[in-house]
Amino acid sequence: MVRQHRGFTLIELMITVMILGLLMLVGVPFTAGWIHSAQVQEGRALLVQGYGQAKAAAVRNPLVTSPSASLKLVTDEEGNVTLLVCVGDPEDDECDIGGGRVTWQTDLSRGTGISVTLNDSADGSISFDNVGLPNNGTDYSVTKGDESVDGDLRSD
Repeated sequence: MVRQHRGFTLIELMITVMILGLLMLVGVPFTAGWIHSAQVQEGRALLVQGYGQAKAAAVRNPLVTSPSASLKLVTDEEGNVTLLVCVGDPEDDECDIGGGRVTWQTDLSRGTGISVTLNDSADGSISFDNVGLPNNGTDYSVTKGDESVDGDLRSD
């Protein structure tokens, strides 16, 4: 009596591996696009949150001078972007990472490599008066790869 082995032949396994490879080849670019889109949307959401924090800091600030508070982008030498909310002028030395006037901060890039600009500058800032109104433009842009979102923080 001859015993039959049940299983896959080498050719069947090679065809299966080839089909899986083709599916991966097609699927990876779509996955990268979804990841870039999610990272851009997260960066935009953090900008909107920082804008709200800066407006709140401006209203709470007892200083009557202008600017009362500011939202500022700081890019380090490695390209990491940090968003700061400071009490007072964004050009003040204390309005920097670890400064005494910083009331809120977040890492916008979080190692993702997104590019962020405020008012067309990678180190842009927005200052607010003591009633929470911006003294200058509020345009922003967040970009990674082919994904990009632009807007105005006043309307977002």
